[in-house]
Amino acid sequence: MKKLIKLLLKAGIVAGTVVFTVKQVKSMKIAKKLERELPAFLSAKYGEEPVLTICKALFKIFVKVEFSQDIHDKHRDIENEIREYAQSICPGCDKNLMIKVTAKESDEVEG
Repeated sequence: MKKLIKLLLKAGIVAGTVVFTVKQVKSMKIAKKLERELPAFLSAKYGEEPVLTICKALFKIFVKVEFSQDIHDKHRDIENEIREYAQSICPGCDKNLMIKVTAKESDEVEG
């Protein structure tokens, strides 16, 4: 009886580890695909190359997109466009996506 419980416990641990690993690999693949394809999509849509930062946490993908102030002011639906694009790449992955759209900081130095 003890051997059976130990065997079931070990099998459960192995199965849990496999499920966790598969989810993490899938999430990493989505992050890489977004990192590769999202800049081209956004530059084609808005006419400007954004500064894109993608970070992957345990179960979330954080996307920070920086456009110029003009683009940021004209288009208030950039976050929704990114969500729709992510949904088209991988159905169901947009719920794990945290998006922040900001305006670029100006690099002008006042003298």
